[in-house]
Amino acid sequence: MTVNHNGTSLLNNRISVTRSLSDSTGNLNANNNLILVSNAAGSSVIAPIAKSSNITGKVTVQRYIPLGKRNHLFLLQGLTR
Repeated sequence: MTVNHNGTSLLNNRISVTRSLSDSTGNLNANNNLILVSNAAGSSVIAPIAKSSNITGKVTVQRYIPLGKRNHLFLLQGLTR
């Protein structure tokens, strides 16, 4: 998914990103409708964005944990730019 809009784009519907999210211009307001998917095939990522662009609002970040690999895991919360 690529955001290419000079203003602010607002997500009004739930969007699940399975590979990469990039923001080439403008801003993205996730509006609690953005999901970064993680499964056995891999995890989606947010590509580096321009310093003039922002992603705001709540984003759901999934983390796939394979069976048998659940011992002593520390999952950190909170991402900052």
